[in-house]
Amino acid sequence: MLLYICYLLLFLIVHKSDLKSSLADFMIKSTLLFSTVIVLNVELLSIFNSLNFISILSFWLVFAVILTYFIIKNKSFLIIKTKLFSLNNNISVVDKILLFLIIIFLFAILFQGIAYPPNNWDSLTYHMSRIMYWLSNESVDHFQTHILRHLYQPPFAEYFILNINVLNGNDYLSNSVELFFLVNILIVIYEILTKLKINLTNKLISILFVLTIPSVLLQASTTKNDIVVAFFILTSLLYCYNCYKNVTLKNFLILGIAIGLAIFTKGTSYVFLLPILIIFSVFMLKKLIKTKNLKIINFGFLLISVILLINISHYYRNYKINHSILNIDDFEASSYMNEEMNLKNFISNSIKNIGLHLGYPINEKSDYIIRDLHKKINVDIDDKKLNYLGAKYSAPLELTTHEDYVPNTLALVMIILSIAIIIFQYIFKNKSYNKLYIILTCILIFQAFLFISIFKWQPWHTRLHITLFIVGSLHLGIALQLSSYFKKITYLLVPVLIYSFGFYYIFNNLRPIVQNRKYTKSISISDNRFKKYFSNQPYLYQEYVLINNLLYDSNSKKTGLHLSDWEYPIFNSYYYEKIELIAINVTNVTSKIYQNEEDVDSIIANINKPYFLYKGKTYINQSPNNTYIWFYKLNK
Repeated sequence: MLLYICYLLLFLIVHKSDLKSSLADFMIKSTLLFSTVIVLNVELLSIFNSLNFISILSFWLVFAVILTYFIIKNKSFLIIKTKLFSLNNNISVVDKILLFLIIIFLFAILFQGIAYPPNNWDSLTYHMSRIMYWLSNESVDHFQTHILRHLYQPPFAEYFILNINVLNGNDYLSNSVELFFLVNILIVIYEILTKLKINLTNKLISILFVLTIPSVLLQASTTKNDIVVAFFILTSLLYCYNCYKNVTLKNFLILGIAIGLAIFTKGTSYVFLLPILIIFSVFMLKKLIKTKNLKIINFGFLLISVILLINISHYYRNYKINHSILNIDDFEASSYMNEEMNLKNFISNSIKNIGLHLGYPINEKSDYIIRDLHKKINVDIDDKKLNYLGAKYSAPLELTTHEDYVPNTLALVMIILSIAIIIFQYIFKNKSYNKLYIILTCILIFQAFLFISIFKWQPWHTRLHITLFIVGSLHLGIALQLSSYFKKITYLLVPVLIYSFGFYYIFNNLRPIVQNRKYTKSISISDNRFKKYFSNQPYLYQEYVLINNLLYDSNSKKTGLHLSDWEYPIFNSYYYEKIELIAINVTNVTSKIYQNEEDVDSIIANINKPYFLYKGKTYINQSPNNTYIWFYKLNK
């Protein structure tokens, strides 16, 4: 909890520094500054090979003391606004109900994220396991690994999780990071819609809408990073507007931090940021020509410098391995990108990505239509040039509640209708029309266009679409303001949205509140915490229990790993007690990274044999009856 306490202390100081801004703006700035501090903390400690419990605890204690000193000195605690987002207490009954639902939904997700450990495939394969390697090395420098995503994937979300887990000594609050940024997304949505002069009820409906998007609410209790990056992208959008309206050093600095952290969080940020930055650059160039304000140029260079400063260390670590700042393996990088793009292929990718969200009860009919359309345009629906690793196209599973595959059917329909209303109103030039509405619409369409053009189709793309749906929530708020008919329809749909949240929340496939044979894995909220790691592969549970016991009993100080995934459950309890980890017999591009391979006293591998030979030493199999994973102890 120390980390979140420091955030609250920082918020008080930011709040004191500028009483004219809204409470929402203070929270956004605080989150950006706090995120920057986390990056600085990890990178600086890493330089000195001091990324460990004592150093991390010392850093945050000193930081908390400094913040407390300035709070007391400036009496910041006396100026906290009691009004939520500058609202008065005379809000309508409808608004109070909407606000109550939003708060209840957020607390429900918080409970689910604490009750369950990180247990999705990506979290156990690289999101969480890369943290254990960093702690083992006391540095975030690249290391030998069988799992390349440990290294080249941008690391911000894991930096945040690392600090929380090390301070707590466990992973009980790991899933809270996504929720933390989801709360901040709701604040940014509120702030943007406020600037667009959208009324309170429409803003609250838009916020409630975000919480009921199935892929959002399911991922909000995980350690993935799509919600985190969506916050930084949405904040970049907000501060592009602020920079255009007020050309100040502070605005450009904050914009640079938002963009830099988006890039430092996830590679998809480049695609989602590009449309925003192109339109921003055009408007700023127009402003420069009109006003001759040379500060725009100077602040532009500052903006670029901040972005590079945040990402330079990660860029450099990648570059040292493969002379590329974005990846460390050419095949790995190219496997995500479309190999050939033309009009027919674009149409194919478009309808396949849309098809992922056409779930029950239209999934079978839409699947037939999509396949038929591919025949008519003469494009192979399973073309390896367009599908990730040659994956076969398939329609959404019926009523799936798995976070990687869940369709956002109703949300998609509502956003498409919202865009149609905005465009219709633009064509007929309604008097109350704001040109920012159509600019936002162009940005969203451009983002979708780039995503479809660049990335190969994947069966789990719905999670990568989260940013598009969150940006689309702004369009919902605008459409509610523009069309009274649409607002009435949306009012009727609110109970459906509430039911949708309840259904996906209760029957969450990997983290169910109520276990169900049809919708959830064979896991229960009452099961022991270690068993919950294995929602996806329950047959591994007993073998990992045995491996963990053997590792603990062996008193191993240095463990060699020959695994291709799911390393984290073996080392989930080693936040306070250090254990050295090294990947052995690595054959990929990371094999050229130096590592000390001496004194390995145990090996954990996906290979079953009576003994394991490594560096001239023999390791005896201690778990010969296992089927999937084996523990080898040095024969002394």
